[in-house]
This record gives sequence, structure tokens and C-alpha cells, in this order.
Amino acid sequence: MLRRQIPATVACLVLAIIAPFFSGYAVGVLVHLVALAIAAVGLDLIISRANMLSFSHAAFMAIGAYVSVILMRNGWEFIFAALVGIASAAIAGFLLAIPASRLSGFSFALVTFAFSAVVTGLAAGSQLISIAGGESGLSVPPGKLFGLNLFNPHTLFYVALVLLLATMLVCTTLIYSRTGRAFRTMKESEAVAVALGVNVAGMKIGVFALSAGIAGVGGVVLSQALGAISAPTFSLEQSTILVAAVTVGGLGRSLGPLVGITIFVLLPEIFQGLQDYSALVFAAVFVVTLILAPNGVVGLVTSFPSWVRRILARKGDGPGGFGTQTPSLSSDNSSKVAS
Repeated sequence: MLRRQIPATVACLVLAIIAPFFSGYAVGVLVHLVALAIAAVGLDLIISRANMLSFSHAAFMAIGAYVSVILMRNGWEFIFAALVGIASAAIAGFLLAIPASRLSGFSFALVTFAFSAVVTGLAAGSQLISIAGGESGLSVPPGKLFGLNLFNPHTLFYVALVLLLATMLVCTTLIYSRTGRAFRTMKESEAVAVALGVNVAGMKIGVFALSAGIAGVGGVVLSQALGAISAPTFSLEQSTILVAAVTVGGLGRSLGPLVGITIFVLLPEIFQGLQDYSALVFAAVFVVTLILAPNGVVGLVTSFPSWVRRILARKGDGPGGFGTQTPSLSSDNSSKVAS
């Protein structure tokens, strides 16, 4: 099980080593990337293991961020405000999943889409302007964790990396546990899972709540990285980007969420002159990946060695290739010729 964490751990170590050489702005972009990757890890868990397509994870990030920021603005310590924010996101996921778990496919996705619209609407609306700040949003008080100043981009980056690895470890442990085996049975056939005594609805509700809580972790980290939060930060577009990122990276792959989010965060930085066409660029990347790499970028890379072996095998079986065998007379045939 831990062996499957090696690629992700190596990737995080590489980022940790090179981060001191980056400017404050570049590290800020990396923190943004890691915060979204944390949420993407939770999203990948429910899509790849429980067949639950969700467009609500930006909303869960918003709940984690807003609750923690509001509590900090009222004098709470960061650690306690963050824990309550994460728990609030998990509870919201639990409550949403209770009725939604009876649905599947497009119907379930539509419910999560509507939930996301409601959350962002409340955050931006005048009804909660005294609490959530409306369109102008809220400034984020400087957070401190065990004496570490989280408004320092480099410090926040290392904390975010640790949280990313922790969420990956939690999800990997779950996947390869007895519960994970039950999810594999559910994915193949829910009817078979029920016949084997699996509480399908309960497991869906539980894993969705866990996934929402993980998204809340990402929201807390992102709020500290940005220094201010508003409804557009957690828009429906952000939820769509999260879904696209885990698909492009590779569903069910340990590095998939990180790779996918890296692509979608760095593209706007690389093509800053094409900001007006960002949606078109994202859509093009998504479609091209689905066509050329149905298993995602990570799936494409991991399958490359087997492609090379198959190509070499075909060449070996061709005329004059390594697989060509020189015809020889068997002992029976040679005796007949001799006679």
C-alpha cells in the first residue's frame, strides 16, 4: 500500500527542495496549486471509487474557508477555526449525501451542481452580507500554526505539502482497506454488494462526507494563501475545473489529482495573454486528453513502457526480425529424406 505513495511523496519532496529558489509570487502560485490538489484528491476518491460525480467541491472549499475566516475574525485561534471549518464542510457533505445517495449518474451530479450554485449565491448575496461580506468578500486574518506565520508563502507552502501528503495517505489507506474492497464490489455491481451485506447508501454517505471534509482542508489553505476570499473564488467554474483536472490527470491514480491540477493552474500562468480564452483553452485540453489519453496523463505515462515492449515485439516478429526462426528439418523428416 505504502509503495503506491512513493511517486506522490517523491513529487512533493522535489517541490519542497526547489521551493526556496522561487520568488514569493511563484510560491504563492504553488500554494494555490497544492490547495486545489488537496480538494482534487477528495474528489477523485468519490468519482473513481464510488461512481459519484460531484460538482460541489468548490462549494465545500468555500464552506471550510468562510467558516474558518469568520471564526478567526472573531478572535479564534487558527487551528481551532480551521478544524471547525473542515468539520463544517464534512457535515455539509454528509447532509447533502443523505438524499442525494439515492440518485446516481447525471441526477446526482445535477444535485451537487445546484448545491454549489446555492452556496456561492449565499456567499455573494445580500442576505448574509454582514457575515460573508457579499461580492466584496472578507479579508483573512494572519494565521499562526504552532508559532509558524502562515502568511509567509514559503511556510504556508510546506504546511500545505504536509496536508496534501496526509490526505493522499488517508485516501490510499481507505482504498486498500476492507472498506475499499467493498467499494470495488459496489463499483462493479451495487446489487451484488447489497447481496453480500454491504450498506451501499451508508458507505456512499460516509465517503462523500470524507471527501467534502478534504475539500474543506483545501479551502482553509487557499484562504490563507489568498489573504482575502469572495464568492467568485469558489464559483461553479472552479468546481468544473476540479472535475476536469482529476479526469485529465487520471482517475484512480495516486498522482492524477496533482498532475491534473498542475496543468490547469499553470496553463493560465503560461498563457497570460489569453485570459479571455481561458475557458476555451481548458476545454481543448480536456477534449484532447480524453481522445489521446482516456486513462489520463498519468495513465498514459505509466503505460508507455508496455507500449514500447509491444512495438519491439511486433518488430521482432516481422521479416528478418528477432522473432524470425530458421526452418529446420525435424528428426522424422530427415530420416525420410535419407531413405
